[in-house]
Amino acid sequence: MLESLTRIYVGGETISAGFVSTIESHLSEERSPRGGFRLVYGATEGFPLCQAHASTIIETHPKTESGMGFCLGEPVEGFMFRILSFEDYNEQFDPSIASEVSGYGPGSIGEISAMGPAVYSSLIGQDEIEFGGPKTTAHDSLDGTNWHRTGDLGYLDQHGRVWIVGRKAHRVNRKTATL
Repeated sequence: MLESLTRIYVGGETISAGFVSTIESHLSEERSPRGGFRLVYGATEGFPLCQAHASTIIETHPKTESGMGFCLGEPVEGFMFRILSFEDYNEQFDPSIASEVSGYGPGSIGEISAMGPAVYSSLIGQDEIEFGGPKTTAHDSLDGTNWHRTGDLGYLDQHGRVWIVGRKAHRVNRKTATL
């Protein structure tokens, strides 16, 4: 047992519920009731955006095993998420075709986009195009907010948790469907 260790933060990859359970059994008994293990999700342009406690990873494990994605947890305080639908396959933002996906769950998959106090705006917008990358911001013309497009595909569940199913760049476009 690691008697003095109450929290472990891990990021960069999804973690199995079995691994989380094993780690949890070695942490201090003083840890949070939700567990001391936390998976954090973010990007170069903003970190951390959301986190999943041990209890969330273990609770959502059956859905992950059934192919419904991996639960990244709840937004960190001050951050908001939108799931955006983009039909522009050239990866260039066009505000005329960006819209928020409605609904919750795996039937409402789109690009995970975030806004909050630690999103680094200097990398957003024209700088990215000048340095050869795709533009990764979505501007909401109704309220004037800018949203960081993560390049990850996912959805929000009915509890406000963010789920990831893959990378936008890894999708396969066919005449009959997008895989």
